[in-house]
Amino acid sequence: MAVLSDFGVIIGTIVSNVKNALNKLGRGLGNGLKSVGKKLGEMLPGMIGVIASFIFKTPGEVIGFLGIHACLLSVAVMMFAIKQFKNKRVKMKR
Repeated sequence: MAVLSDFGVIIGTIVSNVKNALNKLGRGLGNGLKSVGKKLGEMLPGMIGVIASFIFKTPGEVIGFLGIHACLLSVAVMMFAIKQFKNKRVKMKR
């Protein structure tokens, strides 16, 4: 029983560290893309600047949101992995 408890603590610590790292990475990458979009919008004239700014700002906002809410990213990755595992299992049974 103690081994299972220790195993749970280790897994919890690893998940917490990964979540914190994803949070920092997402925020940094999101802010970087936002600033690139802003600079491109300032440099390029007219409609081209607006389009380039939008292209970089939008993914920056999405990545920043996922960085702040790293648990959503973790859930999405786990759901994808489970789906892939189930699909592979179904194909093996055929």
